[in-house]
Amino acid sequence: MMMRILICAAVAAACCTFQGTLRAQDPPATPDTVRSRELPRLEIPEITIVGKKAITLPFARKGEIYDVPLYEAPPPDSGLLTDRPPLDLPGGSLPRYEQREMPWRVSAEASAGRFGSLGLRGYVDYHTQAWNLSTTGGYRRTDGHVAGSSGSEFDVGGKYTSLVSTDNDLLGSFRLNGDLGYRHDEFGMYGAVPAGTNRDRDMYAVGAGLSSIRRSGLVFDFALGAEIFSVDDGLAGIDSGITVTTPTLTAGVTADIGVARLMTGFRYTNSSLDYQNGLPSPSLYTIEGAVQWRISESFFIKTGGEFSGGTGTDDVSRTRLAPLAELEWEVNPGKKFTFWFRPGMTLTSYPDLAGKIPFLAREIMMIPEERTVDAGGSVWYNSGMLTLEGSGGFTKSTNRPLIVTDSTGIHPEFAETWQTVLKIEGSVKPSDRFRIDFNGVVRPAREQGGDSQIPMTPLGEAGVQAGFDPIPGWNFTAASRYWYKQNVDREGDLAIGGVFLVDVGASTDLIPHVLISGGIHNLFDRKYSWWSGYPARGLDLFFSVKARL
Repeated sequence: MMMRILICAAVAAACCTFQGTLRAQDPPATPDTVRSRELPRLEIPEITIVGKKAITLPFARKGEIYDVPLYEAPPPDSGLLTDRPPLDLPGGSLPRYEQREMPWRVSAEASAGRFGSLGLRGYVDYHTQAWNLSTTGGYRRTDGHVAGSSGSEFDVGGKYTSLVSTDNDLLGSFRLNGDLGYRHDEFGMYGAVPAGTNRDRDMYAVGAGLSSIRRSGLVFDFALGAEIFSVDDGLAGIDSGITVTTPTLTAGVTADIGVARLMTGFRYTNSSLDYQNGLPSPSLYTIEGAVQWRISESFFIKTGGEFSGGTGTDDVSRTRLAPLAELEWEVNPGKKFTFWFRPGMTLTSYPDLAGKIPFLAREIMMIPEERTVDAGGSVWYNSGMLTLEGSGGFTKSTNRPLIVTDSTGIHPEFAETWQTVLKIEGSVKPSDRFRIDFNGVVRPAREQGGDSQIPMTPLGEAGVQAGFDPIPGWNFTAASRYWYKQNVDREGDLAIGGVFLVDVGASTDLIPHVLISGGIHNLFDRKYSWWSGYPARGLDLFFSVKARL
């Protein structure tokens, strides 16, 4: 956990997920030797149906072992089950088989749903003891659930990973990886004014990195990547487009000195903006240093600080020096407490925002957010049958991006805010054939001096999913999600209503090497919207087949 900021940020920016089944919360499962973040993509809020060959859990702790994904989805803005999908493409499918076959593995999948939706995807993987190559490509399309909401997408990409052994005592053995991907999507801006606007987006990602195999002693991690994101809007034969290039660099070195661990890291990101209305390029760098040591058999402490500096599209330079502290108390193998204080600066990039909000205004402001206070704690408990984690925190920020919808479209505005978060997530497994996963959050958030919830941040969200396989070869799933209303503007005068959704489905693998699934999304046909002016689809039936060739 302590090294996550040193090894994840740039790898995430460099890599892309090339899965054809687009979903809001369930990334596809594949080999556990490589991971990468996806390109911004069109996601689908759909039921998660879990087959016997692969199980996805909400989080992993001691005593829980499960298959991990090849391509890891970006973290949602809510951290719950309601990551907002860019284009509401219906459909559904399951994680592909996790059976390791050396060296070749080839698989394919197809899915169909209401509103003329179709999807095709293929995977070709080659694995050896020393290196892996994983590739995938897919196509999706839909006629749309309302007028002007048709869309399609195509993606292709791959990831290479190899293990390199050296005789050098300092370097030892290390992992070398590279990523390359491309995604294109096009869809109708059916909630925009004037009507009839169509949007085309092209997304390229490239990245490379290396990291030590050993995670004790002297450990190094390095990653370099870039994303190129272009958006073109067409209306009545007139096109307007922009391009944003976002390079990212991350490096870190960790050394064990006696009972202490010394950690240093550096992160840098920049966005080159090819806007029609010229704006300065935003950037952010962070230098971090910390020491971690074991106070006793049960206590770990980490203390240090970070120095950050950057500029925004407002052409204002900012710097911040902040202390960092974390304390971990492991009471026993099934119970752990964690406390943290970690203020600092972050910069939300254009690909990050556009990946969550496909209808985002083309040209937006980007300003580094300064978290002057970020403190909280968590407790984790595992009894075997029950796994539970609860956490709480308080954050005070300057220049926090607030997603606002007005006459100019959907765009971020920046404000001084505070937020309190209380979250719980866990799972109950009464038997090997039955499992319930659940999570929920209460999140009051206000502007300083304001009395209304900040835009597009529901006060509360909750979700529960139950999966059971009463007979061999069959799996049945039921899931429900709820989120409270969301303000559209900063004054709280306009809001999107809350909603309660129910999904059901089933899957079977009775046919060798084939996984068949079907289900119903939004069983009660609730009317709701992900974004102001953009209604989501109602009841949807889907069918999917996956085959391991």
